Amino acid sequence: MKPGLLVHACCGPCLLGAARGLPAGNRLVYFANPNIEPEAEAARRWESLCSAAGAQGWEAVSAPIGRQEWLEATQGLEAKERCQACYRVRLELTAAEAASRGIPAFTTTLLASPYQDRPVVLAAGEVAAGRHGVEFLRLDLRPWFREGQAAAAKLGLYRQRYCGCLAHKLDAGGSGA
Repeated sequence: MKPGLLVHACCGPCLLGAARGLPAGNRLVYFANPNIEPEAEAARRWESLCSAAGAQGWEAVSAPIGRQEWLEATQGLEAKERCQACYRVRLELTAAEAASRGIPAFTTTLLASPYQDRPVVLAAGEVAAGRHGVEFLRLDLRPWFREGQAAAAKLGLYRQRYCGCLAHKLDAGGSGA
């Protein structure tokens, strides 16, 4: 059965949180996150996402990395503008994937996290949807965020401590490793 919704997912815990707020139907989970550094971090998040998707009975697929597009879109930007560009790149990849697979609609687990800039995510999703002729579902998935975190802990899934962007981690005073 062909999926009716492509769900961009940044990580397993957010997917578990978003799951209750997604409309019923067949879903395909899409890991399109060229911002995640280092490679080992991306691998841990992919593994966690696959486990979370499997727990829901959903298939997960990974996008081609798209690192060059992300670097070009974010190079030289300050933190806030870099995050906005990052949302645009990831949701553009997702909308393009939905269109190429003939999936009529997409959404993102970024809408589950209270730490994301919701208005910017919504705007990026709308623009990407318009460019690719698919629908962007503007869902409010935040009510289930904590539930998703708890479910991830119960399943023993990896729960990251930063967005994934090496530059953001360095901005926050981390080592970047």
